[in-house]
Amino acid sequence: MNKKVIEIINHLYKKNIDCVIGPNQDDFYLAERANMLIPYISRQLADLPVQTQPRKGMWTNLWVDYLGFLSNTESLHDLGLFAPEGWIDLIVKNLKDEIVLEEYENSPTVYSGIVSMWQVQGETASLNFAHELNKQKIKFVANEEDAIKDVLKGKKAVTILPLSKALALEKQAPNLYASIIMDANRCLYSGVGIMRGTEAPEQAQMFVDYLLSEEFTTWMKDAAIPNLWHLRLHNDDARRFLIGEAKLAIDDLGWSSLSKKEIIKRWKKA
Repeated sequence: MNKKVIEIINHLYKKNIDCVIGPNQDDFYLAERANMLIPYISRQLADLPVQTQPRKGMWTNLWVDYLGFLSNTESLHDLGLFAPEGWIDLIVKNLKDEIVLEEYENSPTVYSGIVSMWQVQGETASLNFAHELNKQKIKFVANEEDAIKDVLKGKKAVTILPLSKALALEKQAPNLYASIIMDANRCLYSGVGIMRGTEAPEQAQMFVDYLLSEEFTTWMKDAAIPNLWHLRLHNDDARRFLIGEAKLAIDDLGWSSLSKKEIIKRWKKA
């Protein structure tokens, strides 16, 4: 989905790199369509929910995240508002000129918000919402870090981030608050894929096995690595409580990946 990510994957493919780690499910889908990946289904996946993995095994999802809001509590207090918990909370009068987002085209997180809204609420309802959201005079910035800075400094009240990152920032600053988006959300998967040009396929498979192992996930947990929620630990941490009754979209990667430009165009013109 992110053009730069696909360019990087293509570069690695041409250099006969064994594995690529980190892209989201949309980027992996496009890499699969470009015939840059080879399938591998690790035995370690037997312990994980089947719905977390692509059916053909062309890549392996390792980490999962969700969509969240990051709010400045002091700004919200001044505006007479509570922290938003749903998309509908963004279109209240008091949040006009108080929202900052990374550009739709650049941000897999913000774009996932559009996709989740569209799939959970339906086309008509989502475009009606987009029409109201577009009236809010949103400030668009080039990258996620600029959006975070605006909220941290109180220049804007709310932005959208991966939930894990919002929670990590909440711990670092007393004026920040993280909340999960309840009315339409999406599983943000990232993982590892084996490149078609690998010259050591067996070793690449062993590496994928290791990334899925209890040894690796225990190390991750002990190291308290931020912003990476491993699927093996999915039922063992507080995320189930945080997610609660949030409505999760069922991914249609063919639609969300291949129709990105058209989806964003219609959203902006709503």
